[in-house]
Amino acid sequence: MLDFVILSHYNKIKINDLKSHRGCNKNLLPEYLKILRIKKSLTQKDVADKLGIATNSYTKKENGNNPFSVNELKELKKIFTISDSEFIRIFFD
Repeated sequence: MLDFVILSHYNKIKINDLKSHRGCNKNLLPEYLKILRIKKSLTQKDVADKLGIATNSYTKKENGNNPFSVNELKELKKIFTISDSEFIRIFFD
């Protein structure tokens, strides 16, 4: 039941709600990634497998504790079907 409540909560959040007027707030990047992942019905393990890294490594990166490599960022763009302009705003603004 808790998973459903959390999932329902995240499905109600719009990605634009997490952005400042100058793009994504870097402090919100982990939350942004989590919402994208949940909206795609993916687990951290699913994303880690697609990136070819261990689940605990992805978890640390999604939580903002470790940086993503350039190749991982490119792969995240594909996994979450992010447009080029959105990708730039999320990761480089």
